[in-house]
Amino acid sequence: MKSRNYIAAALLIIAILALSITITEKRPKTESSVKAVLIPAPSRPPLKRPQPLDLSSIPVPTGNFKEIEPQLKEKAEAGDATAALGLYLKLSLCENALHKEVTPDEIKAYASAGISPDRFEKSINDRISQCSGATDEDLASRGKWLEKAASLGNLQAKLLYSSDPEAIIGSPTDMFRDPEKVIDYKKTAVKFLSEAALAGSPDGLMQMGDAYNDGILLPKNRIKAYAFYRATQMTTPNVLSTTLSKMESELTPAEIKEGNRQATLIYRNFRK
Repeated sequence: MKSRNYIAAALLIIAILALSITITEKRPKTESSVKAVLIPAPSRPPLKRPQPLDLSSIPVPTGNFKEIEPQLKEKAEAGDATAALGLYLKLSLCENALHKEVTPDEIKAYASAGISPDRFEKSINDRISQCSGATDEDLASRGKWLEKAASLGNLQAKLLYSSDPEAIIGSPTDMFRDPEKVIDYKKTAVKFLSEAALAGSPDGLMQMGDAYNDGILLPKNRIKAYAFYRATQMTTPNVLSTTLSKMESELTPAEIKEGNRQATLIYRNFRK
């Protein structure tokens, strides 16, 4: 029986990793992966609320890590959620700059914005220079600061938490060694997403729909997924139309009716 449990846990870990690195077609243009946060995309006009939060627009603290770390850490430990999130973002940028290769999509994004290869290379070198002095221990602590920021109520941190399991759990090897930690991560991720959704965040609502639709963070439930997607559309009418149309072609009239009923309750609940 124990071996079966570990096999199930291993499959769960693989699924979570796949979720964290895949950008599904159903997401609107305004939703970005955590990767976009770590290497910020070229600037774009700010969105007006209510709109899904453009995570790539979250500012990363500037300056050399070792120079800004003491003040950020002091503030974060004193209960400053913004400082805790800043530490996570800076450390994530450093993890990305020091240990990960730039993807072709990122190169294309900068090229399409008119940024020359030389300027792009300089941007990368600048990020690396900002991370001098950051140790592997520092980089491994980034998940702690993300969780602290989310626990302190920062909406952006709540949304990012479910998108970066590696920062919280560790490498795939670490995940296999500690499947219980994966289970705890899922519970915490759902808690933060639920809080974001209850606050009326379009991203929180949409990610709750993803959780029910993918069956990874939560048991797969297509009616609840439809309900959260529909509630997302109630806050932001120009998103998820294709996704909802496709789901409606696969649901029965009774399931659609129930999904709309639940969506109305979700929408009314956070608008009280």
